[in-house]
Amino acid sequence: MADEPFTHSRRAAIAAGICSVASVSGCSMLESDPPMLNLIFFNNTDSRYEITVHLLSSEKEARTFSERIEIEPQEEVRREDIAESQQYVIEYDVDKIVSGDPLQTDHDHAHFIPTDDGDNPGVAFDIVGSGTLNKRVS
Repeated sequence: MADEPFTHSRRAAIAAGICSVASVSGCSMLESDPPMLNLIFFNNTDSRYEITVHLLSSEKEARTFSERIEIEPQEEVRREDIAESQQYVIEYDVDKIVSGDPLQTDHDHAHFIPTDDGDNPGVAFDIVGSGTLNKRVS
């Protein structure tokens, strides 16, 4: 009977140790970096354009990313790891550069909804002959 308190405390210590290991292993999954969003623009024309893009978080109704991007004829421009992958509204203005001056050719928005596949997500757009920005569908 003298051994019972010792056995009981050993079991409690083992149980506490198992719980500690389980909680630490669960934390490692929480600390992993979330996937980040990439934006890619393809200019499929022979003209120079300027794109002003705003990334709006649908959760916070706030701008997460904003940039003015110049893109030369037949060029590809990438912006990588601009924000965490989550739902966004992508607002944009497209200006064709004519004799050094911008001429607006498109003003619209697109939606980004992440997938669950865990890949590094990206949204790609094409500038077509009319100066319109088209979202690529994969």
